[in-house]
Amino acid sequence: MHLIITIDGVDGAGKTEVVTLLSEKFDGIVIKTPHPKFLNSARRFVDSRAQDTISRSVYYLSSLKHATDLQTSDLEDSSKLIVFDRYINSTLASNVALDEIHNNGRNVLAIQTLLNNENNGLVVPDIEVFFYVDMEVRSRRLLLRDRAQDNNLDFDQMFAEKTQEFFKVIAVQHKKQGSDVLEIDTSKKTIAEVFNLVDICITNKYKEQRILPKRSIAVKI
Repeated sequence: MHLIITIDGVDGAGKTEVVTLLSEKFDGIVIKTPHPKFLNSARRFVDSRAQDTISRSVYYLSSLKHATDLQTSDLEDSSKLIVFDRYINSTLASNVALDEIHNNGRNVLAIQTLLNNENNGLVVPDIEVFFYVDMEVRSRRLLLRDRAQDNNLDFDQMFAEKTQEFFKVIAVQHKKQGSDVLEIDTSKKTIAEVFNLVDICITNKYKEQRILPKRSIAVKI
């Protein structure tokens, strides 16, 4: 039986570094969403029209299904760890946040109905990880990275604050529903410390299910 883990958080929370380390240690498959080649023109269009939260939700939901379908064989391989770098929680939190900002929450119910549909064909993760970060720390981190990979929303402080707020709401709801949820504030932690917390959670899940990862190697941080 494989393990599927999702890692969600605002830009600057430290997702990418931890995802890379997990992939190296467990010889895992990383699924980054949206896929870099998935309808780039459509992505640029919906991201430039942040107020059109329904269209944006449809695009990002489609991108999740596309990324999942591309890795069908890996998802069926019982020996692999599957790591999603952003998943449905990011799509839900970000679009609800944008709708609160631009539309006074007018479309929130429609967004939730669309994205929480059990028939949307998405896989159910074994572990949901949420990274949180202080907004000042986040701003400093963003200034240090390659800005070619960013878009305007990455530097929108209100958007980041509201998105993180909704991440916390989602985490509480999913815990109540019995999901395996790990929440980490990365603000004052090193990458090594954050990685170790996620690593322990994954290892315990493997032990719980009495399965072994395909390969586990030491990772230098």
